[in-house]
Amino acid sequence: MLPEASAEERVENEETLLQSLASMTAATAPMTSHIVSIVTKRCCDELARVKSLSSTLRAMSNKSMPKNPSHWVS
Repeated sequence: MLPEASAEERVENEETLLQSLASMTAATAPMTSHIVSIVTKRCCDELARVKSLSSTLRAMSNKSMPKNPSHWVS
């Protein structure tokens, strides 16, 4: 077992932990913002394809049945 810490040591340990927590918390906001921007861009890229889906289907309405699966499904 560890020896019992004095009150002064406990205060110092708590201050050290609070400083570490503050530095990690400060890094969290920029990382979160960066992650959100990456996910947003990827979602927008995929949604751009969906936007053109209706015009593609209208253009295909007079054509024969497809022989290969759509890239939307596979």
